Amino acid sequence: PERAGLLMGAWTVAHQLAEAVGNVLGGVVLDGTYALSQSYVAAFGAVFALEVVAALAGLLLLRAIDVRHFQRRSPMAVATVRAE
Repeated sequence: PERAGLLMGAWTVAHQLAEAVGNVLGGVVLDGTYALSQSYVAAFGAVFALEVVAALAGLLLLRAIDVRHFQRRSPMAVATVRAE
């Protein structure tokens, strides 16, 4: 609980940074693919394919999170959050 603000700030920074990188990368892929193919279908298809790859990578990373370990390690913090 005493570090909740720090963790929320770190989460917000990570989220905003990922969103910014995603927007820029999506634009670069869209413009680059369109410049090469002169096809909006191919350009948007490339962006959506990249999003699928990123989503699958995120799902693989989520498998590494052990919720039970977190619950065992911080039962007081979980109980405090539930009480509020």
